[in-house]
Amino acid sequence: MADPDADALPPRTAASGVRPRQSRVLPPEEYIEQAYFFRTFRLRLEDQRPSQEILRTIGEEILATTKLPLAIEFLAAEAEREGKMSGAMRALPHYFAAFQTFVIGQAEDDLSKFPFTTALHVLQREAEYRAGPDAASRDADDRVADRTAGRSEGRSEGPRRAEPAGLFTYQFEAVARNRLGYTEGLAAIAADPLYAADPQGEAWAEWMRALPHKIGMTDFGELIYRRSEQYAADQRRQTGDADWEPTQPPLFGEQEGRIAKANRGRDPLYLFAALQRQLGYPKVPRVERKSREYAIDPAIELRFQQIEAKLLMLENEQKGTLDLGDFLKQAESDGPKWAD
Repeated sequence: MADPDADALPPRTAASGVRPRQSRVLPPEEYIEQAYFFRTFRLRLEDQRPSQEILRTIGEEILATTKLPLAIEFLAAEAEREGKMSGAMRALPHYFAAFQTFVIGQAEDDLSKFPFTTALHVLQREAEYRAGPDAASRDADDRVADRTAGRSEGRSEGPRRAEPAGLFTYQFEAVARNRLGYTEGLAAIAADPLYAADPQGEAWAEWMRALPHKIGMTDFGELIYRRSEQYAADQRRQTGDADWEPTQPPLFGEQEGRIAKANRGRDPLYLFAALQRQLGYPKVPRVERKSREYAIDPAIELRFQQIEAKLLMLENEQKGTLDLGDFLKQAESDGPKWAD
């Protein structure tokens, strides 16, 4: 493998005594290329192309000024050796966020029912959201899905600039909808560099660490509402104290708080859908249900059934158990072929 530059090399292991570099917020061009990589990888897998072959060639299509081609080179080498990508992504924590590694790892688990192509689609839309309005890799199917979800035609079809509230909503819905596990999923979400870079980074981490113990005990809409600026505004109005401040800093804005307040006691999926419609948050891809496909052509299958019936009749004739009564009854019920 070619010698990549220092920023793209996998960090040394703990055995070397050097602590691996942590994930960081990457420049927008990195996320634009990541979105293209995940999308193209997914589409070629759907065309039944081997993943190792895709990884060997797709790096040449990525913008060379980014670090992604070097990361893909490392992924391809590890995939050929181990048969999986998640281990290689885990060895690059300074480039791939923990949530990205977690999603791929869940798809590669032998007992998982989470399709690998769906995992790539989840990461594609997440990377588009991270890239912001400059992302240009969104395909026509994604834009149609956005309009179907209820987004206004007047809005820009490109995703908004990533913000912690929107990213958390998308990541949490991806974990919940695909049943990836709240404990491990929220731990991976909390390790995302976007939250650490936020002024309320420590508050985000503390809130997400406590969230697994509250899910199922407290309504999810209530959890978001109580950590929103709308809740603080409501408390000031109800108490008449203009200086009232919550004991914990708000993590969500007034708009998120109003939507969460209106969806308390309802299915959280309605809350996610409302946030996507009103605030332009990215929509989590769903597992596509395959339509019923015939193993063989229906006409050929009918011909096989006729041959099988004839063979059964010959077999009964040889055994002396052939009964023509059934055939005569069938002929009478069908009627003469020349009848109108």
